[in-house]
Amino acid sequence: MKLSDAAINNRIVVWVLMIVIIIAGVYSYVTLPKEAFPDIPIPYIIVTTSYEGVSPEDIESLITLKIEKEMAGVKGSKEITSTSAEGLSSVVVEFYPDIPIEDALQHVKDKVDQARGDLPEEAEEPIVTEISFADFPVMTVSISGDISPVRLKSIADTLEDAFEEIPGVLECDVSGDLEREIRLEVDHDRFMAYGLTSDLLLGLVPMENQNISAGSLDTPGTEFNIRVPSEFSDPAEVEGLILAVKDGKPIYQPMWRKSPTPSRTGKATPA
Repeated sequence: MKLSDAAINNRIVVWVLMIVIIIAGVYSYVTLPKEAFPDIPIPYIIVTTSYEGVSPEDIESLITLKIEKEMAGVKGSKEITSTSAEGLSSVVVEFYPDIPIEDALQHVKDKVDQARGDLPEEAEEPIVTEISFADFPVMTVSISGDISPVRLKSIADTLEDAFEEIPGVLECDVSGDLEREIRLEVDHDRFMAYGLTSDLLLGLVPMENQNISAGSLDTPGTEFNIRVPSEFSDPAEVEGLILAVKDGKPIYQPMWRKSPTPSRTGKATPA
């Protein structure tokens, strides 16, 4: 009973201590950092490898199993799961919560580098990513209407630029949009008659559809950067591509036929 007797005999001191504790608690609550979406570490690392045009069975044998074999020895790993789809391999490595996510990410990258030599040369470079709450969107804006997909994409691009200018916005991405494409229909009989291959066409179009930097031009007091714009803005421009030169004559039209009229999906459909 000595403690209670001391509190009764020193009532003023007890009240002062209570007031000090209340003030300290309120101050700590007000000044305590708070986040609406705190960055909580998630002990998952994903290894994604793209190999276009390959069946799921071949993806599993050529890529997934080889990466899984290397990941089996990763320090601190708890469970390894994988998914093999057409043209895509995904390996998920789960770590124990006490393993720092930075160390886990580095361990996985080291193992992926070791497995890279066993993967097909045609496969894309494996991408190692961590799952973070910061990567998830905070707000999603949906756009719909009785207008063409091309017009919808134009509106979405305009909103994307406007949102990125808002202070505090880290990133803004447009998803679900339809990219305009040019589809080529090859006349196989003419292709074979000229001795051409499809690899020639597949390499020609990407090579011609790009902007090229041609260096700079120095003049007295001024320096100009020279740029050669060569990206396609109209499907009809593909007609001017030269496939090959036979007997001194260029071969291009009529190897394929095109139409600049866009379809409802936003693609340029052939005639």
